[in-house]
Amino acid sequence: MMQLSPEQVTSVGRERKLQLTKSQRETLSKFTKKVPRILGVESLGEPDYSCRISSALWTATIEVTIWVERLARDPNGSRAYYEVRHKRGHYTADAVGWIYSAGKLITWDEFERVVLAKKDDEYIQLSLPPTEPREFTTRVRRLKAKMNFNHRL
Repeated sequence: MMQLSPEQVTSVGRERKLQLTKSQRETLSKFTKKVPRILGVESLGEPDYSCRISSALWTATIEVTIWVERLARDPNGSRAYYEVRHKRGHYTADAVGWIYSAGKLITWDEFERVVLAKKDDEYIQLSLPPTEPREFTTRVRRLKAKMNFNHRL
């Protein structure tokens, strides 16, 4: 487990992107020779299939679990996990329930409009924080009952 600074919690929540500090990189260098400066972070419930597993999993608001065995075979830092957040239909929620599209804050109303206007062939995924605020969870469930979309617990 690796503790996150407030700035790292913000970045992981917004983009699932973890910029490692010098100290964190030094700690991880005990397990692998080449530690990436940035790690893509999975939300709980991701990935959809086991062949793509990130080296970092957001397990609590202020910490990530680092899979050191995976990190040793992960020269690009699982960047697919933060790059995909810039594709249409991919949204992230941070630890307080704010929603982001491509790293930019959007309102709940904007997200709801997108979901309700979704066509059958469109893909929408909301990646959730490890611990969701209760009122946010309620909103997500109500919206999902109106129009199905993917979300990761």
